[in-house]
Amino acid sequence: MAASAFSASFVVNLLLSSKWLRHLATDKPGHRSLHQHATPRTGGLGIIAGLLCASLLGLSWPMQWVLALSMLAAISLADDILSLPARTRLVTQICSGSLALYWLIPEAHFWLLLPALILVSVWATNLYNFMDGANGLAGGMGMIGFGWLALASWHSAPDLAGICLALAAASTGFWCINFWSGRIFMGDAGSTLLGMCAALIGISGTLRQCWPFWLPLMVFSPFIADASVTLAKRIYAKQRFWEAHREHYYQRLIRSGWSHRQLAMASYALMLFCGGLAMQTINQSNAIIISIWFALLLIYQIMFHLIDSRWKHFADSH
Repeated sequence: MAASAFSASFVVNLLLSSKWLRHLATDKPGHRSLHQHATPRTGGLGIIAGLLCASLLGLSWPMQWVLALSMLAAISLADDILSLPARTRLVTQICSGSLALYWLIPEAHFWLLLPALILVSVWATNLYNFMDGANGLAGGMGMIGFGWLALASWHSAPDLAGICLALAAASTGFWCINFWSGRIFMGDAGSTLLGMCAALIGISGTLRQCWPFWLPLMVFSPFIADASVTLAKRIYAKQRFWEAHREHYYQRLIRSGWSHRQLAMASYALMLFCGGLAMQTINQSNAIIISIWFALLLIYQIMFHLIDSRWKHFADSH
Protein backbone atom coordinates (compact mmCIF):
# COMPACT_ATOMS: atom_id res chain seq x y z
CA MET A 1 0.00 0.00 0.00
CA ALA A 2 2.87 2.38 0.78
CA ALA A 3 4.37 1.67 -2.65
CA SER A 4 1.05 2.41 -4.35
CA ALA A 5 0.62 5.65 -2.37
CA PHE A 6 4.11 6.77 -3.37
CA SER A 7 3.73 5.78 -7.01
CA ALA A 8 0.34 7.44 -7.49
CA SER A 9 1.46 10.62 -5.76
CA PHE A 10 4.68 10.79 -7.77
CA VAL A 11 3.03 10.17 -11.14
CA VAL A 12 0.12 12.58 -10.56
CA ASN A 13 2.47 15.31 -9.33
CA LEU A 14 4.73 14.73 -12.32
CA LEU A 15 1.75 15.16 -14.64
CA LEU A 16 0.41 18.20 -12.80
CA SER A 17 3.80 19.91 -13.05
CA SER A 18 4.04 19.22 -16.80
CA LYS A 19 3.53 21.91 -19.43
CA TRP A 20 0.07 20.49 -20.23
CA LEU A 21 -1.43 20.75 -16.72
CA ARG A 22 0.71 23.22 -14.81
CA HIS A 23 -1.70 26.10 -15.51
CA LEU A 24 -4.69 24.56 -13.67
CA ALA A 25 -3.89 26.65 -10.58
CA THR A 26 -0.71 28.69 -10.24
CA ASP A 27 0.93 30.53 -7.40
CA LYS A 28 2.21 33.81 -8.81
CA PRO A 29 5.17 35.52 -7.12
CA GLY A 30 4.30 38.41 -4.83
CA HIS A 31 5.88 40.49 -2.10
CA ARG A 32 5.11 37.70 0.39
CA SER A 33 6.53 34.90 -1.78
CA LEU A 34 9.92 33.16 -1.69
CA HIS A 35 9.72 31.91 -5.30
CA GLN A 36 10.46 33.85 -8.47
CA HIS A 37 8.24 32.20 -11.09
CA ALA A 38 4.58 31.23 -11.40
CA THR A 39 4.33 27.68 -10.06
CA PRO A 40 1.43 25.19 -10.00
CA ARG A 41 0.00 24.69 -6.50
CA THR A 42 -1.90 21.50 -7.18
CA GLY A 43 0.52 19.09 -5.49
CA GLY A 44 -2.15 18.26 -2.93
CA LEU A 45 -4.02 16.41 -5.68
CA GLY A 46 -1.08 14.04 -6.02
CA ILE A 47 -1.05 13.36 -2.28
CA ILE A 48 -4.81 12.74 -2.34
CA ALA A 49 -4.37 10.41 -5.33
CA GLY A 50 -1.76 8.46 -3.40
CA LEU A 51 -4.05 8.06 -0.40
CA LEU A 52 -6.98 7.04 -2.61
CA CYS A 53 -4.85 4.43 -4.36
CA ALA A 54 -3.71 2.97 -1.03
CA SER A 55 -7.32 2.93 0.18
CA LEU A 56 -8.46 1.01 -2.89
CA LEU A 57 -5.81 -1.60 -2.11
CA GLY A 58 -7.04 -2.13 1.45
CA LEU A 59 -5.98 0.83 3.62
CA SER A 60 -8.71 1.25 6.23
CA TRP A 61 -9.85 4.74 7.27
CA PRO A 62 -12.55 5.57 9.85
CA MET A 63 -15.57 6.64 7.82
CA GLN A 64 -15.99 9.90 9.74
CA TRP A 65 -12.39 10.79 8.89
CA VAL A 66 -13.08 10.15 5.22
CA LEU A 67 -16.06 12.50 5.28
CA ALA A 68 -14.23 15.18 7.25
CA LEU A 69 -11.06 15.08 5.17
CA SER A 70 -13.03 15.01 1.91
CA MET A 71 -14.87 18.17 2.96
CA LEU A 72 -11.61 19.86 3.93
CA ALA A 73 -9.80 18.79 0.75
CA ALA A 74 -12.64 19.98 -1.49
CA ILE A 75 -12.76 23.48 0.02
CA SER A 76 -8.96 23.72 0.14
CA LEU A 77 -8.70 22.75 -3.52
CA ALA A 78 -11.33 25.35 -4.37
CA ASP A 79 -9.21 27.87 -2.44
CA ASP A 80 -6.13 26.91 -4.48
CA ILE A 81 -8.07 27.66 -7.67
CA LEU A 82 -10.41 30.49 -6.64
CA SER A 83 -8.84 32.03 -3.46
CA LEU A 84 -11.77 31.70 -1.06
CA PRO A 85 -12.33 34.06 1.92
CA ALA A 86 -10.49 33.18 5.12
CA ARG A 87 -13.81 32.86 6.98
CA THR A 88 -15.00 30.13 4.60
CA ARG A 89 -11.81 28.16 5.10
CA LEU A 90 -11.95 28.52 8.88
CA VAL A 91 -15.59 27.39 9.13
CA THR A 92 -14.79 24.36 6.97
CA GLN A 93 -11.82 23.46 9.17
CA ILE A 94 -13.95 23.70 12.33
CA CYS A 95 -16.68 21.55 10.80
CA SER A 96 -14.19 18.98 9.55
CA GLY A 97 -12.43 18.77 12.90
CA SER A 98 -15.75 18.47 14.74
CA LEU A 99 -16.98 15.69 12.47
CA ALA A 100 -13.76 13.70 12.74
CA LEU A 101 -13.37 14.11 16.51
CA TYR A 102 -16.99 13.56 17.52
CA TRP A 103 -16.61 9.78 17.47
CA LEU A 104 -13.18 9.65 19.08
CA ILE A 105 -13.80 11.26 22.45
CA PRO A 106 -15.06 9.13 25.38
CA GLU A 107 -18.60 10.08 26.39
CA ALA A 108 -17.60 10.82 29.98
CA HIS A 109 -15.24 13.62 28.88
CA PHE A 110 -16.96 14.64 25.67
CA TRP A 111 -18.03 18.22 26.36
CA LEU A 112 -14.83 18.99 28.24
CA LEU A 113 -12.47 17.74 25.55
CA LEU A 114 -14.30 18.49 22.30
CA PRO A 115 -13.77 22.30 22.16
CA ALA A 116 -10.10 21.99 23.10
CA LEU A 117 -9.41 19.24 20.57
CA ILE A 118 -11.23 21.08 17.79
CA LEU A 119 -8.96 24.03 18.52
CA VAL A 120 -5.94 21.70 18.33
CA SER A 121 -7.08 20.27 14.98
CA VAL A 122 -7.71 23.72 13.47
CA TRP A 123 -4.36 25.00 14.68
CA ALA A 124 -2.52 21.95 13.32
CA THR A 125 -4.30 22.39 9.98
CA ASN A 126 -3.23 26.02 9.71
CA LEU A 127 0.29 25.70 11.07
CA TYR A 128 1.09 23.07 8.45
CA ASN A 129 -0.24 25.48 5.86
CA PHE A 130 1.86 28.32 7.31
CA MET A 131 5.01 26.20 7.09
CA ASP A 132 4.43 25.20 3.47
CA GLY A 133 6.55 27.89 1.89
CA ALA A 134 9.93 26.47 0.91
CA ASN A 135 10.94 23.67 -1.42
CA GLY A 136 11.01 20.31 0.33
CA LEU A 137 9.94 21.62 3.74
CA ALA A 138 6.31 20.50 4.09
CA GLY A 139 6.88 17.34 2.03
CA GLY A 140 9.85 16.43 4.22
CA MET A 141 7.86 16.98 7.39
CA GLY A 142 5.12 14.69 6.09
CA MET A 143 7.66 12.08 5.06
CA ILE A 144 9.60 12.14 8.35
CA GLY A 145 6.86 13.05 10.82
CA PHE A 146 4.31 10.46 9.73
CA GLY A 147 7.13 7.96 9.35
CA TRP A 148 7.96 8.34 13.05
CA LEU A 149 4.28 8.00 14.02
CA ALA A 150 3.98 4.85 11.90
CA LEU A 151 6.92 3.38 13.79
CA ALA A 152 5.47 4.41 17.17
CA SER A 153 2.07 2.77 16.48
CA TRP A 154 3.28 -0.27 14.52
CA HIS A 155 2.65 -2.87 17.26
CA SER A 156 -0.19 -1.29 19.25
CA ALA A 157 -2.37 0.02 16.38
CA PRO A 158 -1.51 -1.47 12.95
CA ASP A 159 -4.45 0.32 11.31
CA LEU A 160 -3.18 3.70 12.50
CA ALA A 161 0.35 2.78 11.47
CA GLY A 162 -0.93 1.93 7.98
CA ILE A 163 -2.53 5.37 7.63
CA CYS A 164 0.69 7.04 8.81
CA LEU A 165 2.75 4.98 6.39
CA ALA A 166 0.46 5.88 3.48
CA LEU A 167 0.68 9.57 4.40
CA ALA A 168 4.47 9.37 4.59
CA ALA A 169 4.63 7.58 1.22
CA ALA A 170 2.26 10.02 -0.51
CA SER A 171 4.27 12.93 0.92
CA THR A 172 7.44 11.33 -0.44
CA GLY A 173 5.93 11.12 -3.91
CA PHE A 174 5.26 14.86 -3.80
CA TRP A 175 8.66 15.56 -2.23
CA CYS A 176 10.48 13.93 -5.14
CA ILE A 177 9.07 16.56 -7.51
CA ASN A 178 9.08 19.53 -5.15
CA PHE A 179 12.48 19.21 -3.46
CA TRP A 180 14.76 18.85 -6.47
CA SER A 181 13.25 21.47 -8.73
CA GLY A 182 10.38 23.27 -6.99
CA ARG A 183 8.26 22.49 -10.09
CA ILE A 184 5.05 22.17 -8.06
CA PHE A 185 3.78 23.36 -4.68
CA MET A 186 1.61 21.42 -2.25
CA GLY A 187 -1.10 24.07 -2.05
CA ASP A 188 -3.81 24.24 0.59
CA ALA A 189 -5.35 20.96 -0.57
CA GLY A 190 -2.20 19.15 0.50
CA SER A 191 -0.97 21.18 3.46
CA THR A 192 -4.30 21.44 5.28
CA LEU A 193 -4.97 17.75 4.69
CA LEU A 194 -1.63 16.74 6.22
CA GLY A 195 -2.10 19.16 9.11
CA MET A 196 -5.55 17.82 9.95
CA CYS A 197 -4.29 14.24 9.64
CA ALA A 198 -1.42 15.00 12.02
CA ALA A 199 -3.90 16.28 14.59
CA LEU A 200 -6.38 13.41 14.19
CA ILE A 201 -3.69 10.73 14.30
CA GLY A 202 -1.99 12.34 17.29
CA ILE A 203 -5.26 12.57 19.22
CA SER A 204 -6.43 9.10 18.20
CA GLY A 205 -3.11 7.51 19.14
CA THR A 206 -3.21 9.23 22.53
CA LEU A 207 -6.76 8.08 23.29
CA ARG A 208 -5.85 4.52 22.20
CA GLN A 209 -2.72 4.66 24.39
CA CYS A 210 -0.33 4.14 21.49
CA TRP A 211 1.80 6.99 22.82
CA PRO A 212 1.69 9.74 25.45
CA PHE A 213 0.07 13.00 24.34
CA TRP A 214 3.41 14.78 24.06
CA LEU A 215 5.00 12.39 21.55
CA PRO A 216 3.31 13.77 18.37
CA LEU A 217 4.05 17.27 19.67
CA MET A 218 7.75 16.47 19.91
CA VAL A 219 7.80 14.74 16.53
CA PHE A 220 6.20 17.75 14.80
CA SER A 221 7.82 20.36 17.08
CA PRO A 222 9.96 21.93 14.30
CA PHE A 223 6.74 23.09 12.63
CA ILE A 224 4.88 23.79 15.87
CA ALA A 225 7.66 25.92 17.36
CA ASP A 226 8.21 28.14 14.31
CA ALA A 227 4.52 28.67 13.54
CA SER A 228 3.47 29.22 17.17
CA VAL A 229 6.25 31.64 18.12
CA THR A 230 5.79 33.62 14.90
CA LEU A 231 2.04 33.86 15.48
CA ALA A 232 2.54 34.98 19.10
CA LYS A 233 5.01 37.67 18.00
CA ARG A 234 2.64 38.99 15.35
CA ILE A 235 -0.29 39.09 17.77
CA TYR A 236 1.88 40.90 20.34
CA ALA A 237 2.90 43.43 17.67
CA LYS A 238 -0.81 43.93 16.80
CA GLN A 239 -0.24 42.88 13.21
CA ARG A 240 -2.87 41.30 10.96
CA PHE A 241 -1.72 37.82 11.88
CA TRP A 242 -4.27 36.03 9.68
CA GLU A 243 -2.76 37.46 6.50
CA ALA A 244 0.06 35.84 4.52
CA HIS A 245 3.54 37.10 5.40
CA ARG A 246 7.26 36.25 5.27
CA GLU A 247 8.13 36.49 8.96
CA HIS A 248 8.49 32.80 9.84
CA TYR A 249 11.96 31.80 10.94
CA TYR A 250 12.45 29.50 7.97
CA GLN A 251 11.45 32.35 5.65
CA ARG A 252 13.92 34.71 7.30
CA LEU A 253 16.72 32.20 6.80
CA ILE A 254 16.02 32.04 3.07
CA ARG A 255 15.57 35.79 2.73
CA SER A 256 18.90 36.37 4.49
CA GLY A 257 20.87 34.10 2.19
CA TRP A 258 20.19 30.41 2.77
CA SER A 259 19.14 28.36 -0.23
CA HIS A 260 15.97 26.28 -0.19
CA ARG A 261 18.10 23.16 -0.20
CA GLN A 262 20.22 24.30 2.76
CA LEU A 263 17.07 25.03 4.74
CA ALA A 264 15.53 21.68 3.81
CA MET A 265 18.58 19.65 4.80
CA ALA A 266 18.92 21.46 8.14
CA SER A 267 15.19 20.97 8.77
CA TYR A 268 15.39 17.25 7.99
CA ALA A 269 18.20 16.85 10.50
CA LEU A 270 16.10 18.63 13.12
CA MET A 271 13.00 16.55 12.28
CA LEU A 272 14.94 13.30 12.51
CA PHE A 273 16.49 14.40 15.79
CA CYS A 274 13.11 15.34 17.33
CA GLY A 275 11.48 12.10 16.22
CA GLY A 276 14.36 9.99 17.47
CA LEU A 277 14.39 11.89 20.75
CA ALA A 278 10.66 11.27 21.16
CA MET A 279 11.06 7.54 20.52
CA GLN A 280 13.93 7.28 23.01
CA THR A 281 12.03 9.28 25.65
CA ILE A 282 8.72 7.43 25.49
CA ASN A 283 9.51 4.94 28.29
CA GLN A 284 11.40 7.31 30.58
CA SER A 285 10.24 8.64 33.94
CA ASN A 286 8.22 11.84 34.16
CA ALA A 287 11.19 13.72 35.61
CA ILE A 288 13.39 12.78 32.64
CA ILE A 289 10.62 13.58 30.15
CA ILE A 290 10.14 17.05 31.66
CA SER A 291 13.90 17.65 31.66
CA ILE A 292 14.15 16.66 27.99
CA TRP A 293 11.29 18.98 27.09
CA PHE A 294 13.00 21.87 28.88
CA ALA A 295 16.23 21.08 27.02
CA LEU A 296 14.41 20.94 23.67
CA LEU A 297 12.65 24.24 24.32
CA LEU A 298 16.00 25.79 25.24
CA ILE A 299 17.44 24.54 21.93
CA TYR A 300 14.57 26.20 20.05
CA GLN A 301 15.06 29.42 22.01
CA ILE A 302 18.76 29.49 21.09
CA MET A 303 18.00 28.71 17.45
CA PHE A 304 15.39 31.45 17.18
CA HIS A 305 17.70 33.94 18.90
CA LEU A 306 20.46 33.16 16.40
CA ILE A 307 18.07 33.54 13.46
CA ASP A 308 16.74 36.83 14.86
CA SER A 309 20.32 38.10 15.22
CA ARG A 310 21.15 37.02 11.67
CA TRP A 311 18.00 38.69 10.37
CA LYS A 312 18.72 41.95 12.23
CA HIS A 313 22.23 42.05 10.80
CA PHE A 314 20.88 41.33 7.31
CA ALA A 315 18.15 43.98 7.59
CA ASP A 316 20.57 46.60 8.90
CA SER A 317 22.99 45.96 6.01
CA HIS A 318 20.22 46.18 3.39
